Amino acid sequence: MIEEGDRILMAFSGGVDSFVLARILAEKRSAIPVKFELMGCHVATDIVDMKEGGWELSQMFFDDLEIPLHRMDVEVTGRSDQGRSMNCFFCAMQRRKALISQALKNGCTKIAYGHHLDDVIETLLINMFYNAEISTMPARLELDNYDLVIVRPLCLVKESEVKRYAARMGLEAAVEPCPHGDKGKRARVKQMIHEMAREDGRVRDNLAASLGRIKSGYLLEKLR
Repeated sequence: MIEEGDRILMAFSGGVDSFVLARILAEKRSAIPVKFELMGCHVATDIVDMKEGGWELSQMFFDDLEIPLHRMDVEVTGRSDQGRSMNCFFCAMQRRKALISQALKNGCTKIAYGHHLDDVIETLLINMFYNAEISTMPARLELDNYDLVIVRPLCLVKESEVKRYAARMGLEAAVEPCPHGDKGKRARVKQMIHEMAREDGRVRDNLAASLGRIKSGYLLEKLR
């Protein structure tokens, strides 16, 4: 995911995952034989805002890591069609556009997200249930219209492991919870996985493993 000479823009939401991503990649700069640069970018929207003092806390955190942190303010609700309810996909696309513009402006080669394994398997089920396709978040994605690559360094790490690491490092979210976060499709799918995993602890691992064990001979003829 990281190559010699890369300049990586980290998507910093202010959540625990993005704090962990920043800390781990900062440590990797001196731990792997590859030279690369890092910078962070927080996209502030009119839907989700930082907690009181959260931005200052984030700046101090990045200063300690010796990584520059930028902020972009994006209006999301004003860009949606009138009468159309807000959804996670539309909001994520507005933030992604902002990150791409910031990455291109600063000569970056990659954008790194803090998505973990739970995000990956939730997206798999969301796409199957609601988009009628078998797909999810790839670890590495080359964009078609831009000379940029999206990477997800934490994609094989479970959410529970990210939270344990964050607790051990004393990292807490600096951003307020999304007001729509417990109402959308992802929240319903997350709850479903949680309930099934309580009955069988292998559920998350099995969903992740299924992405590498596609038995084409047992699919519908159209899918083979």
